[in-house]
Amino acid sequence: MQELTAEDPREISGYELKGRLGAGGMGVVYLSHTRGGQPVALKVVRREYAENPEFRRRFAREVQAARRVHGTYTTPVVDSDTEAAQPWLASAYVPGPALADAVTEHGPLAPPVALSLVAGIAEALASIHGVGVVHRDLKPSNVLLAADGPRVIDFGIARAADTTALTGTDVRLGTPAYMAPEQVTGAALAGPEIDVFALGMVAHFAATGGHAFGEGDGHAILYRIVAQEPEPGDCPPELLPIVTACLAKDPAERPTPAQVIELCRAGGMSFAREAGWWLPATAAGGAGAGAPPAPAAERPVPSATPAPDPRADAWPAPGRPGPLRPVTDAPPPAEAVAPVPVGAVPAGPHPHTAVPTPAVPSGAAHDGPPRRRQSVVLIAAVLAALLIGAGATYLVTRNGDDKQADAGTGGGESGGKGSGGDGSDKGGSGGSGNLKLAESDKRMVIRPPAERGEAFSACSGADSVLVDLDTLAMATTNHGSYQADGKHLEYMNCGKDGTAENSGLHLVDNMGLMGRTTERNIGAADCRDTARESTLPNPVTIAQIQDDSVLKKDTGICFETAEKSVVLMWIDRIDKSPDNHDLSSYVVTATRWKPAAS
Repeated sequence: MQELTAEDPREISGYELKGRLGAGGMGVVYLSHTRGGQPVALKVVRREYAENPEFRRRFAREVQAARRVHGTYTTPVVDSDTEAAQPWLASAYVPGPALADAVTEHGPLAPPVALSLVAGIAEALASIHGVGVVHRDLKPSNVLLAADGPRVIDFGIARAADTTALTGTDVRLGTPAYMAPEQVTGAALAGPEIDVFALGMVAHFAATGGHAFGEGDGHAILYRIVAQEPEPGDCPPELLPIVTACLAKDPAERPTPAQVIELCRAGGMSFAREAGWWLPATAAGGAGAGAPPAPAAERPVPSATPAPDPRADAWPAPGRPGPLRPVTDAPPPAEAVAPVPVGAVPAGPHPHTAVPTPAVPSGAAHDGPPRRRQSVVLIAAVLAALLIGAGATYLVTRNGDDKQADAGTGGGESGGKGSGGDGSDKGGSGGSGNLKLAESDKRMVIRPPAERGEAFSACSGADSVLVDLDTLAMATTNHGSYQADGKHLEYMNCGKDGTAENSGLHLVDNMGLMGRTTERNIGAADCRDTARESTLPNPVTIAQIQDDSVLKKDTGICFETAEKSVVLMWIDRIDKSPDNHDLSSYVVTATRWKPAAS
């Protein structure tokens, strides 16, 4: 962190600025704290952009979209003011170095670490793309290495400045060295595939320390990105298939983020972590080092219990790198601050969840056999334990009125559905004394909508099959003729080949959460935690329904609604409808838990 300069403000909308975290094409990022003492990264846009009405309109829209992103490996936007003289947004502060700095200082990551890193970034992209946002500026400096995994930052915001006219010039804020060919040429509408291309170059950088298209000035690199194939150099064989696939010139040939994760697993990414892998003293100032302290009078009092780990006992499904629990002989997480809602708030500082700092054991790092770049491999291998398996977990809550009652201490094994006599789950990763069984083993058939709508008419002619997840009631109606909210699952088909926005199976308004499980008897708390992983895309598209690539027989979907109900839908059978666009009917067994206080 750098000290404030004479030109820097000392306060923004009640946030006292402590120092500079960085500066970029759009503005300056400052460290601040909420009134409760929790650190935030506050980005203030440049005056040139602030004076442009088109930029303001785009910025407001992109901030609103970014606030819908809630994933394990993303940083939540917790506050913003798009109407200020200089618009700004505040996101959770992540204590940890940028990937660019870590590789520059310590050298390339060992292949196992790089695979885990790439899988985490891919999961972040799945969360970002799932709410209709494209990052557009993924690069090593926008990937932070926290104690419990990578964090992708600044997603979607670059779009506000893309093609915004400043001094009569078309400005494209994507970093040139990490642009996809279609971004460089402008030949096609830049979609999520550009982020996958950038991920390929980030993966190459993490594993080699170099650029996939060689070195040189910006114009030379841009030419090679468009016209030449990447230079594999000394890219490890474990990473080479991933890099090659992501860097395909044709966007249609690039893998999805979920497929990237599968490639990482095929490359040998392991979910188990050996005891003794830990951050050595030479790198201890990076991930998990914590934010500069707030003034003593503003520091919060820690909760009596640590925040729950929303990933414990979760299935390593496509779309996330796998179960990220500590090894059994690893030290316990440090005490964490209880989570606080990050929904709509008035302007000015407010509390939010902070990234907890893990307890670091004493002792030497794991000693491995001599090998190439031995010291770098040691640092990278130990970093993997922090990135994937160790210590503290940052609980990402969603917009809405999450209650602090969700925080709890995990204990014992999951009691499973209906355990404890009253149907409440007595174990699980997040504690579940606040959940009770409301309905069990309800047989349901979720049939596809009979009529497909047209996108040009706002899908008004489409049928909608609605499932009220708070009651498990079902209804069929015309799309747009109802007032649905975050407790509704909608099945809708609209647009050519079903490609209109929200066509498919989706949670209305993105206020709910859903994730996938292979545990038929999963308990309430574990199902809630699986939902919070948000491993399923929202929507599950018509194409994904037609080819059964996402929802599969003998797997389950865990939901958490805006009202805190938790629902498990176990897919017993999938029936195809050849006369209805080859859509699927889902025969499911549903179990619902509700808050104990309701």
